[in-house]
Amino acid sequence: MIKINLALKKQATYAESASAGKSMLSGASSSELLTSLFPRVLLPVLLALGANFGFDYYVEFKNEELNKETVVLESEKNKISAELSRFSGFEAKKAELVGMMNFFSAKVSAFDDLLKGKDATLKSLVALARSCPKDVWLTKVNIKDVDYEISGKSFDIGLVSEVMEKMTTSQIFKDVVLKGTSIEQNSQQAAFDLTARRN
Repeated sequence: MIKINLALKKQATYAESASAGKSMLSGASSSELLTSLFPRVLLPVLLALGANFGFDYYVEFKNEELNKETVVLESEKNKISAELSRFSGFEAKKAELVGMMNFFSAKVSAFDDLLKGKDATLKSLVALARSCPKDVWLTKVNIKDVDYEISGKSFDIGLVSEVMEKMTTSQIFKDVVLKGTSIEQNSQQAAFDLTARRN
């Protein structure tokens, strides 16, 4: 009895669904048909078409943007290339100017060295002149770098030691040494020779 009821129930359910399908197709209005098919069939189809066309539109839109940016970048590249071509000939001039600058820097430093030496020589000659009393005169001064050879004359041979002492205390000279003295017989003058070094 249970088996018979299940079979009858299956037949009734099948008959109801078949009649519902026939009634939908034959007697249903188009609006009812659309509302019943829309969520199952039409909505996925419309979404698929929208996604396809939307993606194509998005890709085309991005391609147009990239093309516009490429055009702008190309124009900027051309401008920069034009600017660089204006300055390309200056590298040789720059190298020439750097060479001239190095040449003149070497000359200026050589002049500075010469002036430093001249300044020290001038100071030493002033100190030497101040070291000589009134009755002493110099006949020869040879300067080789920092070495000095000095020759002079005086009426009083004792003034030579005063010259040597003043040279030593002047802070310009060191190692002041008397090399020799002589007295000239005709004129009563004493000649002397000194060596010294500049500090």
